[in-house]
Amino acid sequence: MTFALIEVVLTLRDDNQLLLEVCDPDKEKTPKPRPAGQQDENGRGLTVIAALTGQWGYDLRRFTKCTWATFPLPEVAPACSG
Repeated sequence: MTFALIEVVLTLRDDNQLLLEVCDPDKEKTPKPRPAGQQDENGRGLTVIAALTGQWGYDLRRFTKCTWATFPLPEVAPACSG
């Protein structure tokens, strides 16, 4: 059995967006949306991310590949004091 270190990072950006990054050491397998059959157990993740997010992509880093997505956050009305 082989194990790999997976890193998940969530960042609240100044432009009112949430940045999600998932990094793993498999730089050879780049993320691509692909159709999944009804009986397939995987292959739907990027399709779901593309439907929910503002944008997504990936970066190849020195030792890892990081797949990222940005999610727009709803505006929050200021609290009333009084």
